[in-house]
Parts: sequence; C-alpha cells; structure tokens
Amino acid sequence: MTCACLKQIIYEIFENENPDPNDKAKKFFDWIIIIFILLSIFSIILETIPWVHSQKAIMQIMAVVEIASVAVFTTEYLLRFWCITVDPRYSHPLWGRLRFLFTFMSIVDLMAITPFYITSFMHFKAVDLRFVRILRLVRLFRVLKLARYSSAMQNIFRVIQLKKADILVTLSIVILLILLSSSLMFFVEHEAQPDKFISIPDSMWWAVCTLTTVGYGDIFPITWLGKVITAFITLLSIGLIALPAGIIVSGYQEISAQKVNKEKLDENKLLEKRIENIESMLSEIRGKIN
Repeated sequence: MTCACLKQIIYEIFENENPDPNDKAKKFFDWIIIIFILLSIFSIILETIPWVHSQKAIMQIMAVVEIASVAVFTTEYLLRFWCITVDPRYSHPLWGRLRFLFTFMSIVDLMAITPFYITSFMHFKAVDLRFVRILRLVRLFRVLKLARYSSAMQNIFRVIQLKKADILVTLSIVILLILLSSSLMFFVEHEAQPDKFISIPDSMWWAVCTLTTVGYGDIFPITWLGKVITAFITLLSIGLIALPAGIIVSGYQEISAQKVNKEKLDENKLLEKRIENIESMLSEIRGKIN
C-alpha cells in the first residue's frame, strides 16, 4: 500500500464530511474516540470530589484513563494533521496544514491534549497551583470533541455559521439595551438606593437579570419611575430574548431542508446511474441476440 493510499484511507475515516454510512472502519474508530471522550470527562468530574483523592485504587484508574485518553487524542490529532492535505481546501503541504490548525475543531482538539503535557512538564518546576488547576479544567474542552460525532451538533454549528450576521445584530441590540437600561436605572434609583445601584457597571447586573426575565430579587427598583421603567424593559425583553431562538430555529429548518434536498438529489443520481446500467445491459443483450 502506497503512502497516498494510506493517507486517503485515514482521511476517509477521520475527516471526510460526507462519509459512507456503511463504512464499518469509520464507525469503529468513531466509537473508540467517543468512549474515550466520555471516560475522560467522567474522570475529570470525579477528580473534583475530595473523597476520591483518598481512594488510591480509583486515583490509579483515573490516571490510567487520563494517559490512555491523551494517547488516543494525540494520535487522532496527528493523523488528522497528516492526512488533511487530501482535502482540496488544505492541499498545500505547509500552508494548508497551517490553515487547518486554526479551524475551530482543530483548536478544540489541541486544547483537549495540551493541558496534560503542560501540567506534566510543570511537575518539575515550581508553578502556581491555581494556574495548574485552571489548565486541568481546560481539559473539559474534550466534551466539544463530541461535536465531530453528532450530526445534530454539527447542524447547530452550521446554523450559527449560516445565521451569524442575524445573531450578531440581535446580540448587538441586547448589549445596547443593557447599556441604556442600566444607565437609566442608575440615574433614577441611585439616590434612593446608593448601596444597590452604586454605578452603571453595578446596575448592569440588574439589567441582565431583568432582560433575561430571571429576576433574582437582590436588586430591584423602589421608586415609582424605576418600577415603570422596569415593567417596560421586562415586557420588551420577552420578545427580544426570543429573537435569537427564532433565528436559530429558522436556520435549523433551512439546514434540514438543504439536507433533504441533497438526499433526494443523491437518490435521483443513484437511480439515473442504475437506469443507465440497465440500459447498457439491455443494449448488450440486444447486440448478442442480433
């Protein structure tokens, strides 16, 4: 087997966006990665329980799981990096691979393994333990690796990519409303509650809680004007917060419709190919009869 053939096979297993649904090798490797992702996430969660640290057997199992997971994820990452030149978008052996390194899922893969190597190196140096803990928590990025193996999660990413302009406009309106409402409430309520509405940044906490209709109750207006403004902002926020959900739902419907149309197109192409094969067979039979 040549190097090019091996690279093509590995690409089909790890990176092909339209894989063969009957490809058993891809399903096998996908399930291996998924199992290791779930095991490593479970191990990270257990690690935060103080009682677990006193159980030597459990800690040894968790260490083995961590090392095995990192070994699998590192191998997967290196294989993806090696075979990605099969994709026409990243065909250049240097610049193509550099472009691939800065894709979202490639960054997620790197963040999943980097903390292990950094913390392992830090054991030989005097380092602030708080920084080490933060690095260990970064390992939770591994849960994002599941997006590669879930068509539903991939569709959500496609929706965000498709509707990013609309989502950014909506978020800009929300941020603007937070700024305006917090500023307004500061000037209205500051004199009555100087310990609650201390400044505009402090008032933003009230604005976020009100706009999201959470309303913790730790900060609330007591003046009649403040209550009127709060009522207006709360009613406005009900429709405003629903906008991103509506945008995502409409985008999801568009993605689903595109997928259905593509499946129908693929079925029509397959049917046309079968008809052509049948016609060619019939023409051969006619030729033999004549």
